[in-house]
Amino acid sequence: MVLKNTLLASDLHTLRTMHEALIPLQTEIMTFEEQLPILRTKHPIGTYVLVTGDCLVGGFTTYSAALEAGYEKVGMKPFLVKQVSNAGEEVQHVYGIHFHCLHCSVN
Repeated sequence: MVLKNTLLASDLHTLRTMHEALIPLQTEIMTFEEQLPILRTKHPIGTYVLVTGDCLVGGFTTYSAALEAGYEKVGMKPFLVKQVSNAGEEVQHVYGIHFHCLHCSVN
């Protein structure tokens, strides 16, 4: 019983941490979701789309190309890279944020 409660507490901590990490990308996620039907007609399924704020920057054939464009155009500000998927098919969000830098100090 104690082990089950410990795992549950750990899972809740993980979920809370993930949620907090997504907060800076709420606008980007909403923009992507709102534009997804249009994206499916403009880009082949599997295209990586770069979103910053409420702006769709473009579509890219590879994750690395989209990520590179994100850092080039946006710098260290949050941006979203996500694949265009078929209707009803869920793909994971891919983020262009250096998560390890969120807790580091700058000299």
